[in-house]
Amino acid sequence: MKYVMERELLLPIKDKAFDKDRVEDEIETIKHLLPFIESFNTFFVLNDVFDVQSLKRVKKYEKVKHAFDSGINISHKYYVFSKN
Repeated sequence: MKYVMERELLLPIKDKAFDKDRVEDEIETIKHLLPFIESFNTFFVLNDVFDVQSLKRVKKYEKVKHAFDSGINISHKYYVFSKN
């Protein structure tokens, strides 16, 4: 089961030149960029994952990937800390 995070997109428009077609083009461009921004690789680089049972940081890409795909947000075995 994959978990998908819903999001809202706010597109502030200052320029009167933005017509409906241009707004739709901007939305489509953002939709194409999001998979790269929200990828697992981005998650892996920007976060540290700690295993609560072993009290160690999980460094193996494959182990974190498996936990991520399984729904890391509902697991009590791992804690995720943002590096930012």
